[in-house]
Amino acid sequence: MSQYLAPFFLLQSVGYLTFNYVLWVGARAPQRTLAFRILAVIALCMFVGSSIRTFAFYFFSGSSLIGFDRSHAELGAAIELLGILIGGVGWILKPLLFRSLRRPIPGKDYFYTFLNWLVISVPPVLLFQYFGYGAQVGAYASVAIVFIATKLLLELNHPVIANDSSLRVLRLVLMLLVATHLFFLAYNFYFIVLGYSAHLPDTERYFLTDLWMRAVRISLFFVVDLLCLFYWWLRYSTYAVHAQEDRKKIELAIKEKDLLIKNLINANALIQTGAMTAGLSHEINQFLARIQLDIESAKVRLAHRGVDHVLAILNRVLDANTGAAVLVQNVKRLFVRQDEELTECDIDNLVESVAQLYLARAKLSKIVLTIDLHANVQVLMRKTLMQQVISNLVINAIDALDSVDRQDKKITLETRLDGDRWVFQVTDNAMGVRPENAHKIFSLFSTSKSEGTGIGLWLSRYIVEQHGGYIRFTNIEPEGVMFWVDMPLKPSLSATGLEHPSHMLLP
Repeated sequence: MSQYLAPFFLLQSVGYLTFNYVLWVGARAPQRTLAFRILAVIALCMFVGSSIRTFAFYFFSGSSLIGFDRSHAELGAAIELLGILIGGVGWILKPLLFRSLRRPIPGKDYFYTFLNWLVISVPPVLLFQYFGYGAQVGAYASVAIVFIATKLLLELNHPVIANDSSLRVLRLVLMLLVATHLFFLAYNFYFIVLGYSAHLPDTERYFLTDLWMRAVRISLFFVVDLLCLFYWWLRYSTYAVHAQEDRKKIELAIKEKDLLIKNLINANALIQTGAMTAGLSHEINQFLARIQLDIESAKVRLAHRGVDHVLAILNRVLDANTGAAVLVQNVKRLFVRQDEELTECDIDNLVESVAQLYLARAKLSKIVLTIDLHANVQVLMRKTLMQQVISNLVINAIDALDSVDRQDKKITLETRLDGDRWVFQVTDNAMGVRPENAHKIFSLFSTSKSEGTGIGLWLSRYIVEQHGGYIRFTNIEPEGVMFWVDMPLKPSLSATGLEHPSHMLLP
């Protein structure tokens, strides 16, 4: 059998030599922890054990491992048994390896591990002295392997690492290894009970079965060690540690990016507040002045004409008060932003409510603000964020018209349906976008305005794209520009990133 098994052990020796090299280069000084040292001892023992067994098979090719009396058989079997015992050190340390990954290893654990190795190692030596390297030794070796593999499975099922998906394959291979040895154990007992030396056909069948079972077991042993190395490399090597540090840096960068976006949203709201102050104060003052005049008029009429003549004046006071309250409420909804779920809202009403905030501002700049709304549909969105998009586009149009000297200043707000999407357009007849600025108009901190921040259009594109839409612009002839927002009626799941910023990407 030796001439058939020798190549297997030679390949295994080469594999463990490579194993040791990979382990050494995969861990720099900070990562050469207790787990690394245990794994290194395991790999070294498996390499030495495989090399000794390779030596025994190659240089004692006449030996038989099933108890026949041939030249050098006893010496060759003894050398192979030594290789098995040294390899057993590597196997008995595997449960200790995974235990060291979750807690420090006290001295008593090493002592118990040594005792386990003695319990596993001494009986095969005694059996070898009485029976030679036969079915009895093979049966006991199978029991020892089942015992160690079971201990290793228990370690892998510890709650700390039980849910680690990268250990799933290792568990399956260990179960297969246990099943293989249980089968081999039963087959060995069959020959021990019947006495295989009296049954040559059975002995030949045993020889063939033993050959194939050894090949399978050798392969499974190496796969188990390879999976242990893979797990260590994936979690604890220098590469893994650096990868974890890089992930932490990326997570930190994402958190900082999320904070920046939140600050930009708040900053943009403050900028809009400043841009609207003049128009809103003028509009509110008109309401207050009307209320004041009507109250004074009511006093005069109440003194001369009685109560009936005062009702019409009080109704006007009530209307003015209601108008001021609606204006303040619209401002509150726009600038007091909170985390909100996707909700359905009427897009025409949303555009109308935002436009009302800028009517006074447009009047101050002698701009005719036209509203042409034809979408007439309920749209799923985050309302406060979409309000900011509409507000950004309107105030940009007003600022653009403030920079030109003409009498017929116009801004048109339009909505319409386009299949399963809705479109919002803002058109003005200012100077349009200069060709040299066209490629960077949506870039962060890019602005052509002397007092601009370059936040508004970038933030608008960001919000629209997170809802699954897009924002574009085109210059119109002879003068002016049109910005339009094209959005789905039901935004894609990427919109959830607006509620959970860690999933959002910078445009």
